[in-house]
Amino acid sequence: MGISRILKYSLVVLSLLCTLSLNAQSGGRRIHTVKAGETVYGISKQYGIKEAALLKFNPQIKEEGLKEGALILIPDSKSLERVAVEVGETRNDSLKFHYHTVKAGETLFSLAKQYGVTMIDIENANILGLKEGLKRGMTIKIPRKEYLEKKRQQRIEKVLNADPDAETNFDEDWLYHKVAEGQTAYALSKQYQISLDSLYLLNSSAEYGLRIGQWLKLPLNRKSMVAAKSRSMRPKALNTGAAKKDQPKEKAPEEVVVQEEENQTPIVEGAKGNSKFFLYKVKDGDTFFSLKERYQVSEEELKELNPELKNGLIQGRYVIMPKRKESKEINWLEKILKENEQLANEEIDTSGEETRKDFPKKPAKEKASKGRNDTLAHDPDKEFGIAVVLPFRAEIYADTLDYRNFNPHRDSEMSMQFYLGLLKAADSLQAQGMRLRLRVYDTEGKSNRLQSIAKDIEENQMDLVFGPAYKSNVDLLSANLEGVPIVSPLSMAVNVDQKPNLVQMIPNETARNKWIAELINNQYPNSKLIFAHCGTESENRQAQAIKAYLNPREADFIDKIVDCEELQNSRTLSIGAPDTVAKLVILLSNKPVFSTDLVSKLYNLKDSNIVLVGSPRLLNMQTMELRYLNALNFTTYEVRSPNYKEEQTQRLVEEFRGAYKADAGPFALQGFDAGMYFLSGLWSHGPNLLERLQPSVQRSTGFDFERKAEGGLENQYFFLTQMRDFQMHRLD
Repeated sequence: MGISRILKYSLVVLSLLCTLSLNAQSGGRRIHTVKAGETVYGISKQYGIKEAALLKFNPQIKEEGLKEGALILIPDSKSLERVAVEVGETRNDSLKFHYHTVKAGETLFSLAKQYGVTMIDIENANILGLKEGLKRGMTIKIPRKEYLEKKRQQRIEKVLNADPDAETNFDEDWLYHKVAEGQTAYALSKQYQISLDSLYLLNSSAEYGLRIGQWLKLPLNRKSMVAAKSRSMRPKALNTGAAKKDQPKEKAPEEVVVQEEENQTPIVEGAKGNSKFFLYKVKDGDTFFSLKERYQVSEEELKELNPELKNGLIQGRYVIMPKRKESKEINWLEKILKENEQLANEEIDTSGEETRKDFPKKPAKEKASKGRNDTLAHDPDKEFGIAVVLPFRAEIYADTLDYRNFNPHRDSEMSMQFYLGLLKAADSLQAQGMRLRLRVYDTEGKSNRLQSIAKDIEENQMDLVFGPAYKSNVDLLSANLEGVPIVSPLSMAVNVDQKPNLVQMIPNETARNKWIAELINNQYPNSKLIFAHCGTESENRQAQAIKAYLNPREADFIDKIVDCEELQNSRTLSIGAPDTVAKLVILLSNKPVFSTDLVSKLYNLKDSNIVLVGSPRLLNMQTMELRYLNALNFTTYEVRSPNYKEEQTQRLVEEFRGAYKADAGPFALQGFDAGMYFLSGLWSHGPNLLERLQPSVQRSTGFDFERKAEGGLENQYFFLTQMRDFQMHRLD
């Protein structure tokens, strides 16, 4: 050791001795002579102080370590408070941190879960003390959640205030988007390639309606986004549209979790914010066994990662899940705006009578050899072949020719009504000069007839097909008639993906949610919203989808959610005092007991500004009081809405009765509308029919089609109707 270093340590020891003598009356400070084998941890434990405090008052330990015989200063409490060492418990620190003494078995992860912070938060608060890990008996600082939130908010505000006019801003971890007028959560989720669930998870207030000027926090790195953190990065660099061919795709940094588009699972922040973990939302029916089967994770491992699971799985809660390569597809997010409806949503009850059978597709050469030469060029004078494929179920009747003299099966009545309406439209167009050739096929509600029907349609070179009724039959027929336009007239569950020749005439659930949101946006832009449902997965999904299409406002406007439990446990319903502001109660449940109870309690509020929005099924519930619905301005969405007061509709009904000796029901009017719309389009545009369909409202049916990417056409049109004087009136 050089003379300078000897002098340095001599001065340190002398300083310590002088300090001790000057403060001897306090009896607090003392000098400790280091013995063989002693450690910093052991000495700090002996005197009841923190290791960081010992190192702060004895900087020589950091350079040379502990040596036998060395003299070190043990500070008293007053000295610690006066110099405010980093681990000292000052009044200000107590507002920022918890001070926790580590117990046997505790880990950094368990403490982070216990205090509701991340492991990185704890590590950052104890820079000196955690390098060698946790040890029993040591005291560590754990930042308070409110302090962390305040710091995060200050950091965000600093970022956002740096350029208040900017549409987007950035910090090290997040992208911030300012909501502008007209922007919806759905549009923003598409723009930034983030699922609606993730958007709401990161911005909980967004579920109560977007506000104009609100900043939304979004992941900085998405699959097709530039992962730069430069202030010069502009919003258009984040455009998720098709990239230019000459621009290479940019990859996100390896340390950032970037979900694939088909697997938009929220990432886990903090120490587990990497590709090894993801958040999973517990669903109804989940068990430890089912999770093990799906994600290859044991119950013990799940409980270690999520100590709260010792009491079991709780539906709706998020848990940390390890991401394994051998796991099955990880996707807890149900697609909010799903495009494939379940068979249960069909308008027609299959009653289990269909048996699915997939038919082998014909080789491409055989398809080509058939040819459709007569439809390659449009000839308005040609004879158009029209196929009607519906479940008439003729085999269960002795005679189906006389429509007046039998009590039909529901399928038969529906099919016959639709067919006769279509036939009436065909007669009308033939009278105008259109040449038509109709062939009618009875599926009997069974899929095993589809193969022979498809073969006959192809051999007779039909130009347009109406039917079948059931989703599974539509799938089978469209798979075997790839070149023939097929109009599915009666099911909302049809999937037009990868079927460019398929037309879904009944609007699906996604279209319904859009129309409810448009009702709110256009006719009740300043109303208060109350969602009422029983909390099922499908109901939550529908509520979230409607919110996603709502225009932003100046303030939160979704007041509350009325659930089944709240309604059952209260005699009255509280949705705010009567005032001049419209209150839209959006009923998403079709349960008769809940729906009837809700409507009754809403009626008893005697608030004329309540507008009840719900399914048309409410009109058919036996326990529902129509006078209650009338008083609540009941508003609904309908696929068919005949206006029998219109002169044209009255004339059609009279002609139908004269021609077929039967009344024209809703399906007959729908068949007539479909015939007039599609057959006249075929006459005008021939093989270009599906590319030239224009929005139109017929006698009882509306048409407004959207083509799905690489798929067929979906009708978006619902009628919005409202009850006034016990009659349903169109709002449009």
